[in-house]
Amino acid sequence: MPFVQLLRRAFAGGQPCRLELGVVQSEGEKLDVQLDVRASSEGEQPYLRAAVTDITELKAAQAALANLNNTLEERIQARTAQIRELNEELETFVQTVTHNLQTPLRQFTSFAELLRRKGPVRDGQAQHYYDAMLGSVERMEGMVSALADYFQTGRQRPEMLSVDLERVLSDVRKELRPRLDGGTVTWQQDHLPTVTGDPRTLKQIFTALLDNALKFSAGRSQTEIHIVVRENESEYHIGVRDNGVGFNPRQQDRLFGIFQRLHSEREFSGLGTSLASVRRAVLRHGGRVWAEGNEGPGSCFWLALPRNVSPRR
Repeated sequence: MPFVQLLRRAFAGGQPCRLELGVVQSEGEKLDVQLDVRASSEGEQPYLRAAVTDITELKAAQAALANLNNTLEERIQARTAQIRELNEELETFVQTVTHNLQTPLRQFTSFAELLRRKGPVRDGQAQHYYDAMLGSVERMEGMVSALADYFQTGRQRPEMLSVDLERVLSDVRKELRPRLDGGTVTWQQDHLPTVTGDPRTLKQIFTALLDNALKFSAGRSQTEIHIVVRENESEYHIGVRDNGVGFNPRQQDRLFGIFQRLHSEREFSGLGTSLASVRRAVLRHGGRVWAEGNEGPGSCFWLALPRNVSPRR
C-alpha cells in the first residue's frame, strides 16, 4: 500500500492503519519498518499520529523460521523415505532368511525319521536326546514360519473400507464357538462402532485378542470376557478384558514384542507372536495398542483406531 493511500485510508476511516515498508538509510543500510498510523479529521484541527518501529530483526527471524520449516519438511520426507527403504530391505532379508531356513529344517526332520525307521532307538537316554532334538527342530520350524507370517502381514497393503465391527465380532465368535460354548464363558459386549479399515486384518486382530483372552483364562472355573468401547473426538478405544492370570505391570513393555513370553511354555503354549502381529496390524491402520492389568485379576488389551477416516481402496 503506497504511503499516500495509507494516509487517505487513515483519515477516511478514522481507524488505526498499519504498513510495513522497506527503507534505505543514508549510509545505504536497508531496514524493515512497521508504520502505525492513526488520523482524525474531526474537530477544529485534523491530526495525524504515526509510530515507526524497526522490525528488521523480526523479519529476519521470520524468514529464518520459514526457511527452517521448509528444510525441516524436506528432511522429514527424506528421512521417512530412508526409513521406509530400510524397513523394506529388512523385510526382504527376513523373508529370504526364513525361506532358506525352512528347507534344511525339513530335511533334518526327514533324515531323523529315516534313521529312526532304519534302526529304532532302544537306549532310554538316547531316546530322550532324540525326542528333545526333534522337539527343538519342530519349535524352530514354528518360529521361522511365524516370523515369515509376521513380516508377510506387514507387506500386505490394507484395503481401507468402511467396516462394521459388530459384524466382525459376530464372525469371530462363530469361529471361536467351540471354545465359547458350554456355559463356562460369560460374554459382555458394548456396542461396537463402524470404522475405516481392512476387513480381513481387523478380523485377524480380534481373533488374536480373543484367543489370547481365552487361553490365559482357561484355568478359571468361569471365564469372563468383556468387549469395552470408549471414544473421544479423534479415536475409538476398544478393549478386550478378561479375568485370566494377568501380567506383571513392570513387564508391560514386553507384551507386544516379537517372541516375547511372560509365562513358561509349560503354563501356556504359543510362540509369543500374536500380540506382536496385533500391534503391527493396528499401527498400519494408524492406531495404537496398550495393555492394562496386574497379576491375578485379569487384564485388558486395548486398541485405538482413528475416527473420521475416509475409506479408500
